[in-house]
Order: sequence, then C-alpha cells, then structure tokens
Amino acid sequence: AYEVLSDEKKRQLYDQGGEEALQGGGGGGEFHNPFDVFDMFFGGGKRQRERGVRPTVHQMKVSLEQLYNGFSKKLKVTRTVICTDCKGLGGAAGSVVKCSDCKGRGMIIRVMQLAPGMIQQVQSPCSACKGAGEIIPAKDRCKGCQGQKK
Repeated sequence: AYEVLSDEKKRQLYDQGGEEALQGGGGGGEFHNPFDVFDMFFGGGKRQRERGVRPTVHQMKVSLEQLYNGFSKKLKVTRTVICTDCKGLGGAAGSVVKCSDCKGRGMIIRVMQLAPGMIQQVQSPCSACKGAGEIIPAKDRCKGCQGQKK
C-alpha cells in the first residue's frame, strides 16, 4: 500500500482503475468490450443474446440481531430442469429449423413512417419463435416437454 500511495503515478493509476490498472490490466472503467457503450445506448443487445443462468435473488426478512450474530434459514427453491426425454433438444435430433419469420435472429425489426421524412425503428421478440430464433415442427416435438426443452 505504501509503495502505491508514495508514488504519484501509481496512486493516480490506482485511483482511476483500481488494482487491475496497476497490474497492467488498463484503466478499470465500466466498459471492457468496446461495443458495451453501444449496447448501453441501443438496448443492450449483448445481454439479450447471451443465454445462460440468470442470478437468482430471494428476499427475506431478518432482524439486525440475526445479521450481527449470524443465522441459518431454510429456503425452498423451484428450478427449471432440462427434459430428460429429449435431453433439452426439444425434439428429435436435427429437427430444429431456423425460424423463417425472423431468419434465426429471434427479433423482428419494424420500420414505421411517422410523418414525411420521420421514421421509427422498433425491435421486438419474434412472435413465431418467441425470440428463440428456431422452431421445432409439431410432428418432431418431444412428447415429454412438447418442445419446451424443460
């Protein structure tokens, strides 16, 4: 700590970017990907495309005494499990086809003219594939999950 605080350049680097900046990781900041700034302004497309597990948050009431002393509490959690019949594919292997409405993007872009020389572009999830970008034909859907994959 003394080494950083006593050296003006190191202290300034630490103030701007934390430990990462001192270790050569560059200035901390909010954006690690150059396109994050565009995602922030134009709807966060990156976060919509990423598929994965969302953080689970459960609120519970606890007293100040419990927080101070520590405590144990049971919590019942319901979670989605992948279908065991189709192993999460939703149907027969190879039966998934790209959605023809959104061409596999999962999003539909509509351009509307509001007035002469004034247009509006609206992006919304595809109603045909519900934003998945793919469709499983009814005849090929899993009997256990009806193509829901869970």
